[in-house]
Amino acid sequence: MKWRGSYTVEAAVIIPVLIWTMAAAMCTGIDLLHEVREEHEEKQIEDMWAVDSFYQYQTLKEVKK
Repeated sequence: MKWRGSYTVEAAVIIPVLIWTMAAAMCTGIDLLHEVREEHEEKQIEDMWAVDSFYQYQTLKEVKK
């Protein structure tokens, strides 16, 4: 009968640690998701500028002819 309360004490220590670890992992995952989204948006903007520059170059090339 002595050991019956030890599970409650262990659970009182282990459960908060597990919850904190899961929360930290989720926050890290969310931060990485936002970082990837921002990087993807920057890449799309760079691609649009490249296309715009190409069209300007083509227009300039046609004007020179």
